[in-house]
Amino acid sequence: MQIRQILLIRHCEVPDEYRGRYIGSTDVPLSEAGRAAARNLAPQLASFAPETIVSSPLRRAVETAELAAPGREIRFDPRLTEIDFGAWEALTFAEIEQRATPEELRCWSESPGEMRFPGGESFPAFRRRVDAAFAELLAGTAGEIVAVVTHGGPAMRILATLHHLPAERQHELLPPRGSITVLNFHQGVFQP
Repeated sequence: MQIRQILLIRHCEVPDEYRGRYIGSTDVPLSEAGRAAARNLAPQLASFAPETIVSSPLRRAVETAELAAPGREIRFDPRLTEIDFGAWEALTFAEIEQRATPEELRCWSESPGEMRFPGGESFPAFRRRVDAAFAELLAGTAGEIVAVVTHGGPAMRILATLHHLPAERQHELLPPRGSITVLNFHQGVFQP
């Protein structure tokens, strides 16, 4: 059975104290508004009737998956977690600018595809794990329609891969929190 659709879902809103902060591997919950938005996704998601639901194991993704697909079995894949920002976790960009070296900021700005976050993950390692999870979904027997609940970084990576965009431009494809991006395939080939 070949995959026909991937429903790429970015987790819903987090509490205000985390907004505008880099919360990659920081395991935060959804806000009350985020929980309500996830519940509101349920009818739309049910209308697609996905055979399988795969989620990042981070709490904000898990809560989104559980509320958007109540009572459904969810398969967790740690390769779909957000990038680990290391020493920059839970900081605002202004705070990062104060702590980062000029070389780190230049690399992040000019060569994000090569960035290694201090004490965290490198973008090449992140790219490899997300690519492996996505390739497995495309090649596997998860069903014709699969819902994937993840974060902004993995969602952008998947979309940039499908649209053949370099890492420097993947931010152009960031889906809003709590959204479903429908990816259609025909005989295993992405149909934009």
